[in-house]
Amino acid sequence: MSKHKTGIRIAMIFRSLFVIIVLILSTISFVTSAQDIESDRQFYKEALESVIGNYHEQIKDQSPLLNGTQYAGYRFSFLENAHPFFDTNTASTGSVVYESILYPHVSLLFDELSELLILKDNSRNIVLNSEKVSGFTIGEYHFVNIQNQKNMKPGFYQVLSIGNQYLLKRERKIINEKVGEDVKRYLQVTKEFYLKEKENYLSFNTKKEVTNALEDNKVEIQKFIGKNSRLFKKDKEQFLISLCKYYETLY
Repeated sequence: MSKHKTGIRIAMIFRSLFVIIVLILSTISFVTSAQDIESDRQFYKEALESVIGNYHEQIKDQSPLLNGTQYAGYRFSFLENAHPFFDTNTASTGSVVYESILYPHVSLLFDELSELLILKDNSRNIVLNSEKVSGFTIGEYHFVNIQNQKNMKPGFYQVLSIGNQYLLKRERKIINEKVGEDVKRYLQVTKEFYLKEKENYLSFNTKKEVTNALEDNKVEIQKFIGKNSRLFKKDKEQFLISLCKYYETLY
């Protein structure tokens, strides 16, 4: 099929998708009770999932996700059974928003060493264009693409907590080499935390940064830090998640 005909076909699918969504949403005005609202919410969810599924079924091999390059991997191994991927070295079911289109139920890997999102399609491992990915999920983990923010490196950040503030984590892996008779390669994990407060992203890694970011309740936050100082040293990620949950109760 020529690129021109493929483009026309996809455009027609988009028009159909838009019309169906408008028809679904137009029925909202007829909702009359709380029970109706809950029932209709489920209906809308199932209808939209069906529409999205039909869209992906129609485009199949023309999917933009399949236009990436083949993932090369690494020609060397890492000690201690380490691997460069987030969470697991096997592809997990997730979803990705690519060029503003949601693709659910796809198999993904996130290479934290090279910062690459990889789609597993049958026997192929395809590297997705990061600039076109606005967010993705791997299992229960949610990531967003952050660009053009002061004091933050561009790339994918894991969303740890959502509320009046967003708690984000940038986790990366780097190689440490020890040279002897042969080269031994270890992977070191680095983590940086940020808090989104309104439109600002604040570094959220030290006790001072934490109290400065949440200064409107500084006394309560300092008490929380004092009571949980051991957790801060042992597991900073869990400490920050617990802190954000506690902060939500102060509103």
